[in-house]
Amino acid sequence: MRKLMFLLFCLASQFLMASPVVQVETDKPIIDLTKVDWEYVAFPLDREAGYMDAMGQKKWGKINVGSRWELQGHPELNHKAVWIKIKFFVPKELENKQMRFFATAIDDEGNFYVNGKYTAQVKYKWHIVATYTDIDLSPNIEYGKENTLVIQVIDYDNTIRTGGILGTVMLYSTLPFSRTGNGGLKPEKNVAANYSVVLNAGDALLSRGTQTSFSSYELTSTPLPSYILRNDEAIILTKANLIDPKDYKYRVDLENVNPVIDNRLLDISVPNMPKSAAQYSLMKWDVDLKASYTNPFAPDQVNLQAIILTPSNVAEKVPGYFFQDFDRVVLNDEEEILLPKKCNPWIINYRPREVGTYQIEIVAQDKSGIKILKKNEFQVNPSDAKGFLHVSKKDPKYFEFDNGDSFFGIGPSGWYRGPKYIFGGNPRWVSTSLMDKYYERKAANNSSYEYLATFHYGKILTGNGFIDQHVMWKLDHTVRKMEELGIYWAVFHDDIRRYNDFAYSDGFRKMPYNVKQGGSANDLMELYFNEKVMRMQKDQLRYFVSRLSDSPAIWVWNCGDELQPGDQESKNLVRTWIIDIQNYIRNIDVYHHPQAIGEGTESLKNGGDAIFLGGWYITDKDNPNGQCEFKNQYDIVAENECLLHEAGEVNAPLLNTEGGLCEWNNNYYISGEKWDFKEMIPFHQHLWFSFFKKSAAGGTEWLCNVFDRDNQWYHAKAFSEYIKNESLTRVSWEMVTPESTDKMLRAFGLISDTKTLVWLDNANYTWYNAGYLKKEVPAIIKAIVQIPVYKSGNYLIEYWNTRSGKIEKTENVKSLGTKVEVKLPDVEKDLAIKAILLIN
Repeated sequence: MRKLMFLLFCLASQFLMASPVVQVETDKPIIDLTKVDWEYVAFPLDREAGYMDAMGQKKWGKINVGSRWELQGHPELNHKAVWIKIKFFVPKELENKQMRFFATAIDDEGNFYVNGKYTAQVKYKWHIVATYTDIDLSPNIEYGKENTLVIQVIDYDNTIRTGGILGTVMLYSTLPFSRTGNGGLKPEKNVAANYSVVLNAGDALLSRGTQTSFSSYELTSTPLPSYILRNDEAIILTKANLIDPKDYKYRVDLENVNPVIDNRLLDISVPNMPKSAAQYSLMKWDVDLKASYTNPFAPDQVNLQAIILTPSNVAEKVPGYFFQDFDRVVLNDEEEILLPKKCNPWIINYRPREVGTYQIEIVAQDKSGIKILKKNEFQVNPSDAKGFLHVSKKDPKYFEFDNGDSFFGIGPSGWYRGPKYIFGGNPRWVSTSLMDKYYERKAANNSSYEYLATFHYGKILTGNGFIDQHVMWKLDHTVRKMEELGIYWAVFHDDIRRYNDFAYSDGFRKMPYNVKQGGSANDLMELYFNEKVMRMQKDQLRYFVSRLSDSPAIWVWNCGDELQPGDQESKNLVRTWIIDIQNYIRNIDVYHHPQAIGEGTESLKNGGDAIFLGGWYITDKDNPNGQCEFKNQYDIVAENECLLHEAGEVNAPLLNTEGGLCEWNNNYYISGEKWDFKEMIPFHQHLWFSFFKKSAAGGTEWLCNVFDRDNQWYHAKAFSEYIKNESLTRVSWEMVTPESTDKMLRAFGLISDTKTLVWLDNANYTWYNAGYLKKEVPAIIKAIVQIPVYKSGNYLIEYWNTRSGKIEKTENVKSLGTKVEVKLPDVEKDLAIKAILLIN
């Protein structure tokens, strides 16, 4: 009897320990797999364990999906091949439907098995924006029976992220369909039934007003751009009678979607033409445009422009653009969706820079000819706005505004994100509400610039040659938020390198320029040479410039210059391509924003205005990043001395916008958890060093999430207090080197005719010593510094705390000729000084 009871106990225990079988329901097309327990077993990468090896394991642990292994408390799964499995039952009634698996991203590789049969593979290359995973499991599904899904998730050891199945993860059932040439939905098995379309990963239904049920003809014949029915959010087709519309809170309402096809006779009008505006204010003209076109983003089909004559008799040509507005719906801390909002579809943006009387004509053209809305006038009145940033003519090392105020870019900068992603790429998971709050914290602490990539938001240009309005809405929203807060954007745009290798070798085929996607390129190198492909690229840039370039928050254009895949075939061809597309921007950007044309000092050779340097990373000690070699690889001051030495003497703004506390080779780019020392010493040192070396920006930190989480903003705020009243362009500054009695006290200075600014850095206090080794760093005591000054006389010496941004001590000192000698307080970390000439 005891044996029988023990056997029953064991069987019951096994039953209780087994993962439950997920039940697919006929009236609920989506199963959220992030809320279900999976089982897992892991193998080292060097052990070639196949499907049978995994399934032969007796002990499987419990795990969830939706975020990275490390963030779930499983850092031991880094650099492993993790096999996960789940069981699910599909009713017989769903036999006419597809069962599909959807995930926002799988990092780095996923191999799928259904009921023991190999089904599909997906891959995600480390430096590329992730593509979604949407796999048809149906060929291997047994309807009316229990099924087993097994996924091998491989996290390679040469990537910068930890692995996992990320974001939205779900099983869903859908009637098979195809997309029509005009973007509609065509059911594969057309039956006499009404259909509903579930969108936004189950959060919304397609509707037309209150209608949520459509005939096959309505779905097939309705022209819809891909940004309205988004594949990266999953499109689910079902018979209308199988779902309850009340279960879906939101609507993608076709009555709010601007048609992308028009066949009316050409005509234009502007119902509300303004008669006056303030200098530098945004003038936004809603244009009533009738025309004939099938793609509103193709200027050879429909071309809308304003011809503006300024008070100084300069003629400016400003392109108009097609526009779809959205309502932002915040779902949670990380996700949001955009729902179409009724709006006027054609807009022209303009920002007047002069005071006086302007003349404007609006011109439109389609295949039938041209229409001109005859001359109107408007008056521009003075304002106290700073205007646009440009390279200073007084000192080309700096930027200044139109009103003469100087600008120094204060970090941190980087691509703020939720914990699941590295480069974004899916609009649902690049939350503008999350970023808005981050930018508000930035601005509150006087952090003033952002080096943000357009592809962080996803692809601007889609496969059918359309401009993705979700992506552009978010970019537009972000730029306007930056403008509101006084943050300036170094625009990083590259839709070739970042998309060429996504999904590995499949990337080029899926690019919008490929012939298979409606483009003209059969070969990678055609992206840099084929005239039709170049026209597509320029049309994309034309749209971007027409919609966003009016903003003074645009700081520098920096397009297409990072490690292009075509460099392997012909670096010279790629170089001419970069020059070509940047010159196109220059020709259509009436605001003349500065440009960086190519990487490093090559920018100036190519006709650029500014230089982007990069690479001040704290790296794996055994794999130092960059070409600079020095004894202490964790010394940011020494690293940047080397970088600037390599750049040489250039009379142009230097923006060292890329770098920070992250170890590329050890997977801590995304979380930063390895760095348990909170103080961002590298950021701090880079910020102060960059300023005293007359760079134009400082303090990039790619781990901006960690920077924000650990409340390290005080570095930026303290520095901004120090330079707040210092003009870099109305006053002439030269670099000097104060002399110190202690060789471990590094001294840097900037001198003008009435003032010397000094930064004194304790070379012992580096992140490596204080943070990594956790050593007690010795202070520099009783040091004496001789500060160069331009004139002899009496000087006020201000001692600044570089962490608080406050003056801690002042004293009056008489110069010894052109030097002021001061006895320093103990310098534990660093110290800033101002020596100010007292004029009687």
